[in-house]
Amino acid sequence: MVKSHLMLVHFPIALLFVAVVFEVIGHLRGREDFQKAGLYTLLAGFAGAVLAAFTGKVAEESLERFLTRRPGGPALLEAHEIAAYATVGIFAAILLWRTLGRRTLRGSVLVAYLLLAAVGLGSLGVTGFLGGEMAHPQGRGAQAQAAAAMGRDADGD
Repeated sequence: MVKSHLMLVHFPIALLFVAVVFEVIGHLRGREDFQKAGLYTLLAGFAGAVLAAFTGKVAEESLERFLTRRPGGPALLEAHEIAAYATVGIFAAILLWRTLGRRTLRGSVLVAYLLLAAVGLGSLGVTGFLGGEMAHPQGRGAQAQAAAAMGRDADGD
């Protein structure tokens, strides 16, 4: 399940980022088409985030065994998990607000909505960073160099 999680996480990261960009453009420029694209992208990104959180939870046990051998590994996993659940919660609130309060997104309410979306992106970035630290502790380039020195590709094949 670890590989499934690693493959899935990139989709909600990209989709949720693009959804917020569409929302900003749509609301600040009064473009209904961008607002609609933002909503559909937000729905897809949120569904992907829930799926990524599920696969991450399933993969947690095997990751815990691996990360106990690394200094700070279990704490990193715990921080990543908390950040992931916070991110899913923030985007759930954004999605709910967007679908139920669509007609009221004006003035200070719109500003608050867009600020929450910015907080969601910040949380998404922290979650992704922590996950990347677990998956690639010395960076992808260092892994590739070490693998090449052992005559394998960076994925161990």
